[in-house]
Parts: sequence; structure tokens; C-alpha cells
Amino acid sequence: MSRYEVRKFRDEDKGEMLALFEEVWTKELADKLDEMWEWKYKTNPHDPPEGNKSCVLERDGRIIGMLGLLPDFAKVKDRTLPVIWAIDFAVHPDFRGGGFRILNWARKENESDLQFGIVIAGRPYEFYKKMRYLPVFSFSIFKNILNPQSFFRKKSKGKAFVFLISLLIKSVTGFLSLFNIPLKDKHIAVSEVSGFDDRFDELWQQASKDYTICMARDKDFLNWRFFKKPDRDYAIFAAEKNGKILGYIVLKTKVDDNKKYGTITDVFTRKSDKKALHCLIARALEYFRAQGVDIASYAIPPKCAFYRSALIKNGFFVRTKGGAFVASPAKYIEIEKDLMKPKNWYLTPMSSDMER
Repeated sequence: MSRYEVRKFRDEDKGEMLALFEEVWTKELADKLDEMWEWKYKTNPHDPPEGNKSCVLERDGRIIGMLGLLPDFAKVKDRTLPVIWAIDFAVHPDFRGGGFRILNWARKENESDLQFGIVIAGRPYEFYKKMRYLPVFSFSIFKNILNPQSFFRKKSKGKAFVFLISLLIKSVTGFLSLFNIPLKDKHIAVSEVSGFDDRFDELWQQASKDYTICMARDKDFLNWRFFKKPDRDYAIFAAEKNGKILGYIVLKTKVDDNKKYGTITDVFTRKSDKKALHCLIARALEYFRAQGVDIASYAIPPKCAFYRSALIKNGFFVRTKGGAFVASPAKYIEIEKDLMKPKNWYLTPMSSDMER
């Protein structure tokens, strides 16, 4: 009789897990996971003292399933609670029916953690539903077309059409800019940084009070997330006034389908510092234009009025819906209603594996 067992993964499991990941997904994704392995699963400053909680499913001693669990912390009202993000899930095609075992084990073993996930292409909601996660919201993706001619070139072969539509967009953007005027402050300096120091801990301690629910942004985590990542290719800018950090913004560019995309991975300020936020977004657009970016974007929760307003005033508009955020309160039943309200959330692509 075949025997199934779920357990925490061990260092010696890595080779077998990567081979499984390649068979279930692709070699490209397996190679990427291999590159990120040490960083993702062994150096996270938010790992608990007992180490990472990721697990494997064995059948007769052979690894046939895996589930990566990424520890984090969330600020929920006046509490800081432990979180696990469910990522890097794979079950061998011949044993898909046994996948529920690893999901149930992970849910039961981590009842002391809030449990979060992102529903993206290739990872249907059924995966999370089995773990008793509930849908909270779908991300709103704000876009700013910086180079209309490039954006529409692939959509139409007619040069005249591309020229006319580009001219129209520039005219409409110019007209709207008369009403959506970004805020400015000549006393706020925005400059690129090479690391997060103690001043960013002070920013987190002060600014976190303005948010009902958001992920932790202490300096150790930010340095790990953005400066220690193996394929780090971010541009990070901080807004400063009189030696005090007012906020920061994290940017990334990539080329796909002959277009250059600029992504805001994270931006964070106090909600009272509207001018700092506008200065950071304006600097991001300046950087993207200098890099030849065609389309800039940022994904945020749909009810995030503070950031939504600043993006619109800086020329962004809602283009599409992004991945869906799902959550389980686990043992924290008393905050389930708070978790299920989209207006309570500020969540960005820096979280989970949305961007990783």
C-alpha cells in the first residue's frame, strides 16, 4: 500500500524539488527558483526562529509535491501579526489527486499565521480555495502611456492611425493636466539611495499608523527585499526634507514584445505627506522617460484612494484588473471582517511573488 507523508523541506531536498518544479512548470521557472533559492528560503529576516516553513509531499519516499511558504508580518490596525504567503506550489501530474494533503498540512501547521496568496495566471483560485482562503479584491493596474507611438505600433500597421491616435492621447493628456495638477514642494529633495538605514525604520514606525492593514516595511526587510535579491535591478529613490525621510519609491524596467515597461514595485509615505508622494511619482516618471520606457504601471488595491488620487494627478489611468488577493484569518477569527474589506488594504507588488 502506498504511503503519503507531508513534512518540512530539508536542504537535501532542493535538487529533487527543482526537478519537480521544472516538470510541472518550465525549465525557465525552475532555473529562476534555483537562482532565488538561498535568498528566498534561507536569508529572509522575517523567517521564524525555527526556520522556513515550506513543505514537501512524499509518496513512498519520493517527493511528488512542494509548497513554498514565505514568512512576513502584517500591521493590522494596532497589531503586528505573523503571515505566510503560499508560493511555489507544484504537484507531479501523476499524483494531482494527492495534492490536497500538502495544502491541508500547511493550513493546519500554520494556524498561528495569517495566510495570504495571489491568484495569478497558471494558479487558479481552486488552489487557494482548498486551503480555505477567501477572495478579498482584485488589483487595479494604473498605467501611464509615456510613448503612445510605441504602444500603438503593434496594434495597428497604419502609420497614419498610429500618428493620429498618439496625437489625440497627447492632446487629451495635456487637457486633463490642466485639472489634475501634481503637488510640488521645492524643499523636498528626491535622490537615489543605495540602502535603507535607521531613518526608514522611523518612517515605518510613524507612517504605519496611517494604514489599517499593510505589510511590514522595516529596514532589514527592505534591504533584503530590494538590495540583497540576486537579480536586483531596481532604482530606488527617497524623498527627504531637513534630513528626515518622508517616503521612498522602488522602480523596475523590463523589455517585452519590443516595448519597454516601467513598474512601480512599491511606494510608501505618510498619508499626510501628499507632496512627498507626488514628488516621488514625478521622479519615477522622469526616470522612466530617461530609460526610454513606453508604459509605466502600478498595481494597488481598488479602494486605495490616497495613492489612486496621486497616480491620476500624475497622468495614470486605470487600464486593467490584475491578480486577485486571497486571505485566510487562520486562528484570528476576530479580524476576519477587517481582512475582507478592500478599503482597509494597502498592498503592492513587493509582496508575495507578484513581482519576484
